[in-house]
Amino acid sequence: MRKLVLLALAAVLPSASAQGTLLYFNDAHELAPLGGGQRGGMARLATQIEQIRSEQPETLVLFGGDLAGGTLFGEFRGEPIVEAFNQIGVDLANFGQHEFDFGAAQAQRLVRQSKFPWISSNLTQHGQPFAGAATRKILSVGNVKVGFIGLTTAMETTNAGDTVQQGEVVEAAKREVAALQAEGAELIVAITQQPLEADLKLAKEVPELDLILSEEESETRTTMTAEGGTVIAKPAGNIGSVIRVDIHAPQQPLKLSVLPIGPELAEQPQIAELATRYMTQLERRLDRVITQSSVDLDAGAKVSRVQETALGSLIADAFRKATGADIALMQGGGIRGDKVFPAGPVTLKTLTEILPFGNQVMMVEVDGRTLQAALENGVSKVDEYSGRFPQISGLTYRFDPAKPVGQRVSEIRVADKPLDPQQLYKVALGSYLAAGGDGYTMFKGARVLISPADGVRDVTALSEYLQSQPTRLMASSTSGRRAPPPAGQ
Repeated sequence: MRKLVLLALAAVLPSASAQGTLLYFNDAHELAPLGGGQRGGMARLATQIEQIRSEQPETLVLFGGDLAGGTLFGEFRGEPIVEAFNQIGVDLANFGQHEFDFGAAQAQRLVRQSKFPWISSNLTQHGQPFAGAATRKILSVGNVKVGFIGLTTAMETTNAGDTVQQGEVVEAAKREVAALQAEGAELIVAITQQPLEADLKLAKEVPELDLILSEEESETRTTMTAEGGTVIAKPAGNIGSVIRVDIHAPQQPLKLSVLPIGPELAEQPQIAELATRYMTQLERRLDRVITQSSVDLDAGAKVSRVQETALGSLIADAFRKATGADIALMQGGGIRGDKVFPAGPVTLKTLTEILPFGNQVMMVEVDGRTLQAALENGVSKVDEYSGRFPQISGLTYRFDPAKPVGQRVSEIRVADKPLDPQQLYKVALGSYLAAGGDGYTMFKGARVLISPADGVRDVTALSEYLQSQPTRLMASSTSGRRAPPPAGQ
């Protein structure tokens, strides 16, 4: 018999008859609170978990993924987050895409450092479950056997490369759910890292799932959606909220509620000390002044996703200088910060905030036809502010967003000569694009001249370039490398 689910979009008192409780959160890139201290914070989360455990000893803490990269704190590659989780007592974790921001080896290192188990039903490496993770797990909550599966998508957006394979989600779910049912699971929960549309499809095609606990849709908003007899719950990002699930008997309704993580919660002292220690280290590490800028640096997300910018050109120039390539390509969505950095001292902190993902600068060799396909991909979704928009060095081109996708780019020139479809060009780019991220699949399989292991980190390349070009930040022109989009773009 399928379970009904009661939804409550506010914190509620626990039911005295509950067998136990699940606490679910995901997207934990930071130890410290965000939004001026108004949301999130690992020490506040720890306090909330301690309070629930004191009320309900039969409580499992579940983490949905994404604890490395993506923000300035990614400088530590996720290791302080794992340290905090070890202290808090996480019971089960699923992989998010950001666990692979620094490559598969670092993701494996995070697993080895964890005192809690990881689960993955669809990620493999060399034909085996990634990092030895279980493909499914049954945990008892009171007298109820709860089965869990873990599903991760969008691995093409990571730096895992070709060593980690992403299995088809629905196929993996059906296989593991059948096994859990055979093993006596009375309630089945999928922990997923995928958007709502994909979760809705999963719920329709695998109706045996009682609950889907998924990745955030918003930094500030918690959402719950019902599909058939399955509820899809998505907490606010960066520990903005926790989903609480009270479990009664197998045939009785689940009760879901939302626990905000904000300043109303005191900070757990041990985790607060951990956060202070790492934030102090981060400030010391990143406060080194790299250069002085006489111009503002615009890292606005929408600007770098629709047109070439001074900052985007600067990054691409740095990539080209670091590798000796003919051309360099940087996707606009990889430029973060989403603000204007004012003229003045440029610190390593500034540069790391702009490039937080830790990509390695690679060099590949492709022909002109492939290069044109890459540019076409880059401008294919400019009207959607897609992160794939190309920031470039070493070439010029024009594009017309009014033309059909695939026919928008023209007048491509390299070293002031027309692009030759047959000629081979050396292209510098981040390891994310080289792996096919943001639709740049044409680079997968290209001849690699500088591998991730031999390349430098993107922030390092930019830092070294600025130190070697002390006057590079004295002008804001992008040198007219492409025609600006028409008004309104």
